[in-house]
Amino acid sequence: MALSRDPEARKRQLANRRNAPPPAKGNRSSLKTGAKSEVALAPIRAKHLSEIVKDYPHLDMRRAWIAADRLAHLELASEFVDQHGLFRNKRGEIYPIVPLLERWRARAEDILAAAEAESKRSGRLDLASALAGLPEAENDGDDH
Repeated sequence: MALSRDPEARKRQLANRRNAPPPAKGNRSSLKTGAKSEVALAPIRAKHLSEIVKDYPHLDMRRAWIAADRLAHLELASEFVDQHGLFRNKRGEIYPIVPLLERWRARAEDILAAAEAESKRSGRLDLASALAGLPEAENDGDDH
């Protein structure tokens, strides 16, 4: 709303102005992708963090948190692209989240590949593969 140039009218207009109340906690109505919103990211990040800690117990919490954060961003951005597609209009312009999505995907893959390689180097063995590598016991008929 444009304000009047008349000082008295302007004063009345300013006195009548009210700031909108802040949105309620957890309000997601103005979010677009949600991939940059702490309100949207926090529960998804927590879910991924618990899975990463379980799957890669050798990772320190800092790297686990970074991986969970990347996966949370990736999940929300992927949901947005799944719902709306890549293109924002008929001119072929892509949504700004699309390049970020590719970057986040590549980074998440790098982090998880490094965690997997470190897991294998640290000596954590899968029970089935460890048992498969053992020679079979020879039984010559003697019971000991």
